[in-house]
Amino acid sequence: MTPSAPLSPVDLLNQELRFQKGIGPRRASELQQAGIHTLDDLLHRFPMRFEDRSQLRRSTDLKPGESAALCGEVVSAGLHRTRRRGFSLFEMLVRDDAGLFRVVWMNQPFLQDVFTPGQRVSLYGKVEYRSPGGLRLSNPQYEVVSSDTESNDEADPEDGNHTGRIVPVYERIGSLATGHLRRLILDTLRRLPPELDDPLPDALRARHGLPGRREALWGAHFPALETSLDTLNRFRTPAQ
Repeated sequence: MTPSAPLSPVDLLNQELRFQKGIGPRRASELQQAGIHTLDDLLHRFPMRFEDRSQLRRSTDLKPGESAALCGEVVSAGLHRTRRRGFSLFEMLVRDDAGLFRVVWMNQPFLQDVFTPGQRVSLYGKVEYRSPGGLRLSNPQYEVVSSDTESNDEADPEDGNHTGRIVPVYERIGSLATGHLRRLILDTLRRLPPELDDPLPDALRARHGLPGRREALWGAHFPALETSLDTLNRFRTPAQ
């Protein structure tokens, strides 16, 4: 059988989202209602802000009121019903190289099917002090980096979607939260060919110090670590 020719950049970007892996009919419909039909549309759904999660913290260095990125191994996890009707807590103990720390989500029972002991997870959220119990990470964003059945060199917690870098934060679209959109956009960016036609003339881009189309799309979603966070959140970087 003759292998199919690779898609041209135009054909790739014009692919409909409903045919993409991990989308499905329901999510495709939600994206379409937001005016997002193709991969090109998706890449032009830019973040509403950025957060610097490049510095992983040790659990012993946490302070109440701050937001922090941590990485560790799940020791235990379980759902707890409370006396308040219809209210539940999903609690998890995670171990990093400094010790154990608590992680709590409110009214998210589906997490029972997400976390199991032995997984390595990246987390980013607000640190709170509650009595009893002490410090905890409350309602963090999360990423399962690896499980105890995977080789340690298959995943790098500092190369995740949600921590270890300047992270884009997207407006939710239906059931697609910012973390899911982040993964979809990163996967799409990784599929881009080395060269993309640019609507701006080379001379104009050179005059204003603007990157090419491919570099601009990458930089507008996943900027380099040295990019100014203030400039990003004012949408004034060359890529933006």
